[in-house]
This record gives sequence, C-alpha cells and structure tokens, in this order.
Amino acid sequence: MRNLLFLCLLAYVSALSGQDFILEKLDGSINTDAFDEIAPCISSEGDRLFYTRTGYPDFDQTLIEFDRDLSVVLPKNEYEQRIRAIYQLLGDRSTGPIYQSNFNQDIWEARWNGNHFIMNNHPAYPLNNALPNSVSSFGTNNNTLVVINQFVKGGGMAKGFSTVTQRADGSWSYPAPLPINNYHNSGEDVNLTMNSDGKVIILSMEREDGMGQSDLYISFKQKNGTWSRPENMGSGVNSPWRETTPHLSSDGLSLYFASNRGYTTTGGSDIYVQERIGKSWKNWSAPRRFKAPVNSDAHDSHPYFNAATGHLYFSSTRDGSSDIFMIQISEPKPIRVFETKMISKTKKIEMLKSRKVKSNPKKKSIESLAKTHPMIKTPASVGKKIEMNPIMFRRSSAEILSRSYFEIERVADYLQRHPHIKIRIAGHTDNRGDVNQLYLLSRNRAKEVMRSLTKVGGIGANRMETVGYGSDLPVASNQTEKGRKKNRRVEIEIIEIGISSKEEAGKVGIR
Repeated sequence: MRNLLFLCLLAYVSALSGQDFILEKLDGSINTDAFDEIAPCISSEGDRLFYTRTGYPDFDQTLIEFDRDLSVVLPKNEYEQRIRAIYQLLGDRSTGPIYQSNFNQDIWEARWNGNHFIMNNHPAYPLNNALPNSVSSFGTNNNTLVVINQFVKGGGMAKGFSTVTQRADGSWSYPAPLPINNYHNSGEDVNLTMNSDGKVIILSMEREDGMGQSDLYISFKQKNGTWSRPENMGSGVNSPWRETTPHLSSDGLSLYFASNRGYTTTGGSDIYVQERIGKSWKNWSAPRRFKAPVNSDAHDSHPYFNAATGHLYFSSTRDGSSDIFMIQISEPKPIRVFETKMISKTKKIEMLKSRKVKSNPKKKSIESLAKTHPMIKTPASVGKKIEMNPIMFRRSSAEILSRSYFEIERVADYLQRHPHIKIRIAGHTDNRGDVNQLYLLSRNRAKEVMRSLTKVGGIGANRMETVGYGSDLPVASNQTEKGRKKNRRVEIEIIEIGISSKEEAGKVGIR
C-alpha cells in the first residue's frame, strides 16, 4: 500500500505540466541578488526556516583562539589577516575582501507570517562565528539542529558535525560534536540528514570505498551514543557521479537528494527522490528525477520536503546567484499537537503520528563535552610532546576505538593551527607477548594514527613520520596492570619547525 501511494504521488507530480506547478521564489528579505542563499531546513510545522548565506559583509566576526575573541582584541587589519590565513588554510584562493570568501557562511532564520517567509533573525555566537556555519538538518525536535563542523570553546574547528539546542530564552547552546565512527571525507560536500527519531543519519561524502565521486552513506546510532561507521548505500542509490545534499522525509520513507549523474541531468545537478522498500534501510526504489520547474538547466540542490504543508524547498542558481524556492508537490498533512506543562509554562510539543518523544538522561551536555575535549595548547617547539589524552585501540589490534576519534580530531586541529611543524608518531606496548610481534603492533598503531590524521584531519603525510618501539621504552612498571596500561600508548613529538608547504589542509566544512 505504501509503495502504491508513493507511485501515485510520483505519477501526480510527473503528470503536471509546467503551468500546473506553482513555483515561488522566497521573499526578497531572504533571497538576494548579490549573495548565495542555500541549504533550507524547515521545522515540522512549516513555520520556521533556517538557511545559509555566503559572502555577506555583515557576518558574525567572532573568532576564538586561546579563549580570546580575536575580533575584539586585535586591530582590524590584524584580525582580517588572521581570518584570511585561516580561509586560505581551508582552501580559499580569493584575493578580495575577506567577507567575499566562500568560507564566510552564516546561518539565518526566517518565520512564516501567514502568507510567506520573511527573514527576522541572524543568530549570534555560538550558532554563528567567523568560520563556515550551516544547518544540515533538524534533530529530534524543532529546537535541535545539526550543523556542519565541530568546534572547541577555547578555539579551533575540525571536520564533522555538531548538534545545538535552543534554550527557553532563545539563546543557543554551544555546538556538541556528533561522534561518527571512522568519519573522514576527502571531498568538498558537507551534508547530513537525520531521521525524526534521531537514530539514522545519511551523509554525503567522498571516500575510498565510493563509486567514483561523492556518494550517500548511512550510519546508525549506537547504544553508547556514538554513530556507526558510515556504510555506502550502494548502486541502488549512488552512481559514478556526485550524490549530495540528502534529505529524509519526516516519516523516514522518502529520500531526496541532488545528483549530476550524466545520463539524465539537464544542468549542474538535479533533484531526485526515491522510497524505502519495507523496513530495511538498504532497499530503495529506483531514483526518480523531478521535472521542470523543480529542475532546470542550472544547479538545483538542497531539497527539503515539509509534510505539514506539502511543499518542497530547494536552492537553485537559475536566476544567477543561488536562491531558495518552494513548490507544493503534495497535499498538506496535519500535525497533531499536544500540550504539556514544564516548569509551570505551557509548551507545544509537535508530534508526527502521535510519536512519543523519549528523553535520554545519560546524554552528556554540550558544556561537559567541551570541558572533556579542550583545545590542545602545547607550545610549538622542537622536542615537545603534544599533550593529549590516550588513544585507545582494540586489544592486540591497530584498530582505533570509536571513543578516541575526537582525540584524533583534537590533534588534527592542533596541526592545522600550526601548519609549520612536523611530527613523529611513536607506538609503544607493554612487555607481554612475542618481541617481534610487539614491534609490529606498535608500528602499525602509529601508522594507523598517521592514516587517521590524514583522512580525518586532512594533514599532509609529508608532515609526519612513524616509529614503533614495542616494549623498549616503558614509562611504568610492567609488573602491574596499571603500569602496563600506561605503557600501551602512542606519543606524538614535534621534530621540526619550518616554512609551511603547500599541503592540502582539507576542505573543512563548507556547503
């Protein structure tokens, strides 16, 4: 029955001629002629819109380094030089004013006034800062967002995603990292969509196991709060071309995305939709490409469907710069609203299909995560060992445990902030086992850390060397388990400081 309804919807959409569609370009307070507006994300009720604006002069200039806001403490010219250096490290090659950089991306918000969306809010720090900012998806409710990149309160940014929550007073919590096991992305696309119960995410990434370019991957939330290693969704979804900007419908049954697949595309990229078959997340119907006026000869992407209104939102370059459009593709679907009392205030809780919202008392707060993973501040000096938490491995293996991935990101962040240094990664073991095997294990663990810094953090391999000492250099007695645990370690030492080479720093978080 579900498949039949989906096919009927597609037939309804396909049968409509161009004039039957009512395509609407959003209000002039949202779309601009001079700047790009992309990545629309709509609340479940359809009354709240978050989007990204690029290259705007009035951007949030907050730039935290060593617990200082450089936009406040530095003279304007020194601040701009620092911003330019960071953008260049991320891959920017522009020479104009710093605000014109594609890495200057801020989140904006608009509200429905009964007739159309109007822009009414440019959120301040910590939702925005001088680095790339963009909303990828709503979380499990309309007050939780998934945003690109990971941030540390003391300063610094790493690849990945974070979650933020709006408080009762309207302010935003500090971004908490979304811990995805073995997350690495060698491409430019940074996209994610989360299903409404917060248990499944679909990402757009470019990896060594892909089908050619950027593919869609799926990851599931684990009992320990981390997310499983992203798994390629296969040829039923992906192609040898680029698949980007995924969006899951609120019921988790329809997947929207953009692709430039060469055998059907009419422009830079087109928007597609397909349905999940049965309960499995691995079986999908064949992708269907939307006809005009959704797709055009230009670049159409970032689809976001809202069931409450039946509107599909997307961004398109058909008018020159990128703008946000909406079009109704199905009948509105009412949302059941329930009322509950919390701290003597009545708040509305949106619930699709009477779905119960469960709280997780074990979830760490954003503040505690930031305290657990502060920015590394080791002085950049030859002979210094980088101060870091232990990197944990699976027993008798070189496989890094998921709880240590953020430590890899911290080290990568440090190396990105100090592009002139070279390091030696040294693996050590306790004395239990065959001596030759211990040497091999320690070397392999050092190499795995190097590989992770390259793939996860974009650190050039020419800046690193590895060595395995086995059990030769203990720091504690091997007579006790406590001592042996201290001896099983990886240490990273600064071995050279020189002029930065033209390495690829990795395109960290740009939409």
